[in-house]
Amino acid sequence: MTETSHKYKKSTIIGVGADLPKSQKTNHYVDNDAFYQALVERKVLVTAAKASGESLPPISAYIAKCLFDTADNLSQKYQFRNYPFREDMVQDAVLHMMRYIDSFNTDFVSGSGKKNPFSYFT
Repeated sequence: MTETSHKYKKSTIIGVGADLPKSQKTNHYVDNDAFYQALVERKVLVTAAKASGESLPPISAYIAKCLFDTADNLSQKYQFRNYPFREDMVQDAVLHMMRYIDSFNTDFVSGSGKKNPFSYFT
């Protein structure tokens, strides 16, 4: 009787090493913690600008990228995938998110105990 190099019966379809745990791969396109920190920094700048009577500061490139990625990936859902004007829909969504960006309450904590700007803008 020959000894096999794995612990499974011959009839098992699982290959050698297939039972090993896979590495934790994250598919998140927006880092919620970094996005929240960028919004907190923006809120500080906006508060200072309003106090001194200056115009509002521009939105940072990171915040803009997060907003665009949120809108673009949401438009990839099956409901919107074949829209002929999907790019226009994404740009409209980004403009709406930019309009209400200063409405995000950085002091609010959700029921899970986390601050979730991704959920707010989605």
